[in-house]
Amino acid sequence: NKDEYINSLKISNEKKKIIMNYVNNSISMKNKQFDDLFLKKTLSNYGLINGYFNIQYLCYYNNVDILMIKEKINNIINEVVSISDLDVNGNDIKSLGYNGSEIGIILNGLVDQVLTGKVKN
Repeated sequence: NKDEYINSLKISNEKKKIIMNYVNNSISMKNKQFDDLFLKKTLSNYGLINGYFNIQYLCYYNNVDILMIKEKINNIINEVVSISDLDVNGNDIKSLGYNGSEIGIILNGLVDQVLTGKVKN
């Protein structure tokens, strides 16, 4: 079962908790398509290590060949972008007159735009 699998991973209990939270919130992801955009967003949102563990679990849960997914990840790993990788930062956004949570929303939106190829970093 999923609990046994996650507990068998050789990672900290904190990371196991993160994965369990992700898994419990992703039951709707049954039969999820593991396309490049999904993989990039997962790695971006959760970080490379936690994102990889989440993807690995979803492969297990959906009976998807993890070796095929590892190859896809290796092909896109250089395209994964997080907020800290952006050429702009919160101060840049703040200088445009935005404050508080607006800054985070804009930065996350920019990450999505870069991941989808709509804008260049």
